[in-house]
This record gives sequence, structure tokens and C-alpha cells, in this order.
Amino acid sequence: MNGSDAYQIIYTMGNSAIQAGNTGIFRDVNALEYLSLDAAWWWKDAMDALSFDGKTYRFLVGDICLTNYTKAGMVLVNSTDYNAHFTEEGIDGLYDLAIAGNWTVEELKTRAAEVYTDLNQDGLDLTGGDYIGLAVGNFEYLKYLEYGFDVQRYSRDDEGYVVLDYDLERASQAVDAMIDLIFRTDGVYWQEEYLKTSDFAAGNILFTVMQLGALSNATLREMEDLYGMMPLPKLDRNQSSYMSNIQNSSTLVAVPNTCRDTAFVSAVIEALCTESYRTVVLPFFEISLKIQYSRDSRMGEIIDLVSEGATKNFLYEYQASGGCGVLISSTVLMEVNRISSNYDSVARPTEEMLLQMKKDLLSPPAEPSE
Repeated sequence: MNGSDAYQIIYTMGNSAIQAGNTGIFRDVNALEYLSLDAAWWWKDAMDALSFDGKTYRFLVGDICLTNYTKAGMVLVNSTDYNAHFTEEGIDGLYDLAIAGNWTVEELKTRAAEVYTDLNQDGLDLTGGDYIGLAVGNFEYLKYLEYGFDVQRYSRDDEGYVVLDYDLERASQAVDAMIDLIFRTDGVYWQEEYLKTSDFAAGNILFTVMQLGALSNATLREMEDLYGMMPLPKLDRNQSSYMSNIQNSSTLVAVPNTCRDTAFVSAVIEALCTESYRTVVLPFFEISLKIQYSRDSRMGEIIDLVSEGATKNFLYEYQASGGCGVLISSTVLMEVNRISSNYDSVARPTEEMLLQMKKDLLSPPAEPSE
């Protein structure tokens, strides 16, 4: 804020920079000299999603940071138990279902309910010896499911600015599906605290929602049972593709307005990203995830599905703890579908936020003096 050029490249946790309202202190990186933002190592769709006006980019998303992959959501499955419970289909049949585009929340619900066993006859219990069909822990993982359903929340006006444009009909369907799954399905366990990989590794859970980075966890790798994975389920088979919103704690790269030697800095950033693309991301996927951390030869196909659907969402980034960004999950926790009235209570504050962002963008901070 005092004009010092002490820091030229910032690696920032997304929710710290964006929700704190600090976007005005960063340059438009889309205008920097040596960045090739259409290249394969940059995530153009994610950067478009974070841009308020569709032209100005304050944050870079790409292969420069592995968290852009590891913070994507997926569903872990105990494949040893799956093969035992669903002997005719087996884990290969489950993979085939996903690859055919037919892995939906209804398919997940049906299988979770079928395997549930109340071994100690005292109701669903994570540590009491019951066999759980699906375990979900913490609001963050409800949001993974919410954004897997590809509900439209905003569009852009003729000038490219984000405007609230919520598909309440599909959102209502998503709320119904999630309430039915989380609170009305036998064998589905929900808790407010995070679930640990050790909870899944204990061997009494068939499915659980986790981040892709969980595959590198030592506890999971030491698990006796075999495990596999699936994408986050679609809302229905008409949904065009699997979606996996990258959690907003992933790392974004930004350049402060105080940076003067933008040519040098943009060259460094481009070099870091291209080198990471070639020497970090490729080995991470093809060797670490698909070989070292996989328990079967077909997990790689699902890993590709998850990574292909990984992206960012503007409203989630700016309202990840309240408002229209998490309207579906917040409504689900009420255990009754009140999404229309809930929308009415958060739509106006969201629109006011967007209006203020437009005013701020049209009145940018002064460039640093030489």
C-alpha cells in the first residue's frame, strides 16, 4: 500500500485474497508481456471464471500450482468391498458407468443404501462397527457435491460483466437430491467435522467424498483393502459432463500493482508454469497418481475425468461461506427445500456486491510512480 516494490509475484490462498477484497491491489495479468494464457499450461476457463468483466485477469490459474489439481473433488470407493457386495458389476462395471457418463447422484444413493449394515443395532455410527454406504464430512464437501451438479448461477451482460442469473429450477432439483441423499438415505453418514483419510482406511465405508490430493496420503496408501475412485456424481444423465469445482483454498498467482518490471516478472511466471507443466504435472499424474497411488490399472481413467472437469466458479470464489455462492448447500443443511425464499434473502446482497465490484473496476488504483 506504500508503493514499495518489495514483492513482485504473489502466491496467495484464493479465499484469503478474493474474499478479503484485495483484488484492487493486483495488476491485470492478462496485459503482461510474456504470458501465453492460451497455452496448454494455463487454465483459461478457470481464469475466465474468476474475471469479473471477462477481460481483466487479477489471478492466474494453471499448472504453476499443483493445488489446482489436488483441491479438486472426487469420490473414493473401497473396491475390495465393492467387488464383494456387487459381484456381478464389480469395480470395473462401476468405472464403465462413469466413463459412459451415467454416474449420477441416484446411482450413488442406491449403492450406498444397499450395502449399509447396522452391525451393533444402535443406528448409524462411524466408529461403532456399522458398515456405512457413504460418509460426508464438513460443509466444504457438501459444496463439492453442489458444484458437481453444474447449476447455472450467473451469466455475463453485453459488456462482459458478471450478473446474477440463478437457475432456481435446477437448483431446487439439486437441493431435493442432496437432502434425499444426505438425510433421507439409510447408510449415509453426515458430520460437521472433516472426515479423515484414516476414517475411510479403517475399512467400514464404501464411498466418501474427498479431494484428489488424498490419494497421496500415507494412511490411504497403507490401507489393507483396495480402493478406487469416481468423479463427483452428476445430478442426472442429461448433464453434459462431470464437474469438480476447485476448492477456493487453492493457490492463485498475482502480480501487485507496485511491480514495475512487468516484462521480467511475466517472463519468470511463464517459465515457472511451462516448466511445471513439463516436469512436475506430467510426472505427478502419470507416475504418482496413476501408478504409485493407484490400486488398479483403471483408476487413471477416472483421474482424467476428474481433472478434465476441474475448474473455478466466480460466485463460489467470492461467496464461498454465504450468499448465492453456497445457496444450495446452505439450504440442504436446513433439511427442507426452502431455496426460493433463501434465494430472495441473498440475491439483493449479491447484486450489491457485483455493483460495487463494477464501480471498483471502473475506478482502479493509480499506477505506481517511477
